[in-house]
Amino acid sequence: MTHTPEHLFGDSLLSKFSARDFLQSHSSDEQMLAIKPSLSPNVRLEQLFEKGAVGWKNTSLTLKLVKGFPFSLSVRPLVAEFLDDCDGNRTLGH
Repeated sequence: MTHTPEHLFGDSLLSKFSARDFLQSHSSDEQMLAIKPSLSPNVRLEQLFEKGAVGWKNTSLTLKLVKGFPFSLSVRPLVAEFLDDCDGNRTLGH
């Protein structure tokens, strides 16, 4: 860890283990395409822009877990759009 967490993260660790168990028990494409994923309410997407010659240019997208175990991940715009659809109402197959 690069810094001391600001919040307790025991529940976050248990959630990670549960997610790993879930993924191991749903290893086929058919099983995965049938699930309805949803993002944690503690996830934030941050965009970084830099001033360019012709306006602002998006230089990065970072998905961050803002509560619990500190975690961040760089994502591409298409992945961010996909994650936006992960609202618990649609299956991955949809």
